[in-house]
Amino acid sequence: MEYLSKNETKINRQEFKKIFDKLTKKLGNEWSISYRLVGSAKRNLVLVGNEGYDLDYHIYLQKSPNLSDKDIKLKFKSELDSIIETYNLTPCEDSTHVLTTKRLENKKLIYAYDVAIMRKNKSEEYLILKNEKTDNNGNGPYHFVEVPKASYFANKYNLIAGIEQWKKLRSIYKSKKESQQSLCKDYRKHSFSLLIEAVNETI
Repeated sequence: MEYLSKNETKINRQEFKKIFDKLTKKLGNEWSISYRLVGSAKRNLVLVGNEGYDLDYHIYLQKSPNLSDKDIKLKFKSELDSIIETYNLTPCEDSTHVLTTKRLENKKLIYAYDVAIMRKNKSEEYLILKNEKTDNNGNGPYHFVEVPKASYFANKYNLIAGIEQWKKLRSIYKSKKESQQSLCKDYRKHSFSLLIEAVNETI
């Protein structure tokens, strides 16, 4: 696996912004949403191998109609699917925490977007929309659950400084990502979990 430069993922950031802008228009005035690039892509730690690369996004709900959590997830899937078909991206897969759409060439993964739907509770803590996938078809129940506090990770990440520490972090993170490649995708750790581990081992 090799690291991509920020410039090499610029086209992805531009493409997703266009998708998000169209999504905002399609949802209309009943909804108010924003988005943010998160995870390894935000930190310029995108690795590409035989299976392409992925960028993680959070979409934040500031206002939404009175819908069930399941209907919110299905609404986003439906609207995104209608948009991304013009971008040569696959229909969204509804996984546990994210909607995933992919760019494929001859069935080979080039890149993917993992999109999580987020909102705040009354305590201003972030919640993520989760599909528990407990029924026979892997379809629910759906509900918003607390996101593990990331402040501790952010504080440790911000302590990384100097060329040697950055080299160490990039080396550890790359090794962890490569160690996952031989595993079935269902058993692989999420990139952000691996990044947390790498930061803890660097500092």
